[in-house]
Amino acid sequence: MPVKKYTVQDGVFVHEHTTASIKDTPTKEFEEGLKRSLEESGRRNTTAYILEHLEKYARARLEAPSIERKKGQKLTIFQKELKANERQRHDCESLLREVDFLKTISERKDTNHDFLMVCFYHLGVLAQQADIRPIEPFFEAGKLSVDGGNPGGKKSGKVRKEKANLTQDAWQDKADKIWKRHPTWKNKPVAEMVAKKIGGNVGTIRKSIQKPLP
Repeated sequence: MPVKKYTVQDGVFVHEHTTASIKDTPTKEFEEGLKRSLEESGRRNTTAYILEHLEKYARARLEAPSIERKKGQKLTIFQKELKANERQRHDCESLLREVDFLKTISERKDTNHDFLMVCFYHLGVLAQQADIRPIEPFFEAGKLSVDGGNPGGKKSGKVRKEKANLTQDAWQDKADKIWKRHPTWKNKPVAEMVAKKIGGNVGTIRKSIQKPLP
């Protein structure tokens, strides 16, 4: 073919690229193919095409069936996906309102060009925001992993650490009293006595307690 087309997806926007070669192609056929491609490319760069494309995108998302919980999926993950879906629908509703507004003002001859450009910029941001909503739950899960777990996990870890510290303090306190009566004893017999008195694993207690300096 004298003129070849290919598209590149960029979020909600689709960019079409065209390549052309005159090699082994009759000049007239080459010129006609190139002209059609340029006309189509020009149409895609109009405000009417952009608004039409974004309106179709928003309506398709709003008309999509409700998401369902996958087999074996955790309830908390599914709930996060539902919330993300709700946010996407809200974005698409806002997108349709903005499209209607821009359709009106873009047809006016007295509309300020800079204002129109800003409106289209915000329209693009809103469209991209809606497009990434479905991956928000996965981003949040990744962020929690990087940050070191969720607040509930951090709190549980802190409680376990505090409990372990209290247990070790109790072992050491009992061991100190035993060493006062038996200053020549090594860690193992003292640990055995501590375990017998207040409980605990002898090996763990032996590694935890320290004989006071003379």
